[in-house]
Amino acid sequence: MPKDQSKKRLETLRDEIRGIDDEIIRLVVKRMDIAQGIGAAKRAAGVAILDAEREAFNRKHSKEIAAGVLPGALVDELTDLLAKWARDAQAKPK
Repeated sequence: MPKDQSKKRLETLRDEIRGIDDEIIRLVVKRMDIAQGIGAAKRAAGVAILDAEREAFNRKHSKEIAAGVLPGALVDELTDLLAKWARDAQAKPK
């Protein structure tokens, strides 16, 4: 592939990544908003913020979705990070 075409392809791929990153951030913002709602519901129900069983389920489910595509350690890291931030959001009154 000629150099000019390679550069154009590189920019196209970078634009695609930027779009995906934008979508991921929008989804994380939405997730955090929902987590705050879950926190309010948990407080109203007298339920603890930490739900280790649910977090374990989410971790396992995410690994199943990513099986054979993403390393398990990466999936664990992502799900653990999302869970931590969700717990923080749930602890704050909406």
